[in-house]
Amino acid sequence: MSTQLRLIHDDGGPDIWVIVHGLAVLGDYDCDTLERQVHEAELRGSVYVLQWSASIVSRNALLAGDVRKIGAADEAGMSLARKLSRLRDAQSRPITLIGHSQGTLVIHSALGWLAERSRRVTRVLLMGGVVRADPELWEDVAPAVRQEIVNVHSSGDKWLLPLGRSIGRYPINSDYRKIRNLEITCGHFQYWPYLSKVLKWIWPRRRRSRKYHPTVETVCPCCKEEIITTANESLECPWCTVEGTYRISDDSFHYDIAPKKMRCRFCDSGTIWVQGSALYGCDGPGCRAWNDVKRIGSRVQFRIPR
Repeated sequence: MSTQLRLIHDDGGPDIWVIVHGLAVLGDYDCDTLERQVHEAELRGSVYVLQWSASIVSRNALLAGDVRKIGAADEAGMSLARKLSRLRDAQSRPITLIGHSQGTLVIHSALGWLAERSRRVTRVLLMGGVVRADPELWEDVAPAVRQEIVNVHSSGDKWLLPLGRSIGRYPINSDYRKIRNLEITCGHFQYWPYLSKVLKWIWPRRRRSRKYHPTVETVCPCCKEEIITTANESLECPWCTVEGTYRISDDSFHYDIAPKKMRCRFCDSGTIWVQGSALYGCDGPGCRAWNDVKRIGSRVQFRIPR
């Protein structure tokens, strides 16, 4: 099974963050959604996402508690540990692992591999985990963590009900000083959207990155269609082709050339948004004509071929 540690952000900060998803993240669309949600947390430093082939783990395997026998997650964990060891300046930079759902299986496996080789990460954040809330399971791997293991759980997580006492619904009741718990009210698939809030509750003094251009979902002011854009970067709307820049500071679009609304010359029912001199396609029903438009300053006119 192949795993990939993909860099999604690097602002030159000292920290290394590794995001480990669970079964809920499948396909390119879900990976893009996960990245947008992680970006909203404005993590400072190098941010990686571990892409691995999460699979449905049997209930009996989880209830048995032997995480080493859960193949795909165990292999991904060992692969993660090796990749962490090969990261540039890994021993001198703080490393934080964040895992959700089956991602907590991967992290447990990685910590076990690191502990056997006397290597360590700095912090671990577990969210909605499927691993059993057995203190010994986490005390055995705690030597691989310098500061703390934080288990964020929700007793109202109904998705984890069949798994009994999993760390996603129950605290890890341990006297080990590195292990602590935080109970929140959260559904199983709401942890990533709430990541920024969770981090603020756990590490309130965490410094945020100032070099993020967050991805936002908004509405194009011209065609009123929903679009996904990166703040402070130029974007051409895929629906009306208007080019502008969304600024998060005032929650609005800014244009180098103000778009002007016109009717199609051929059907008189479709709408085109004109910025410069170019060919514009009509969006009217049944009309796919191209309008040749000339614009000089605020004056706009159709160019009719001879």
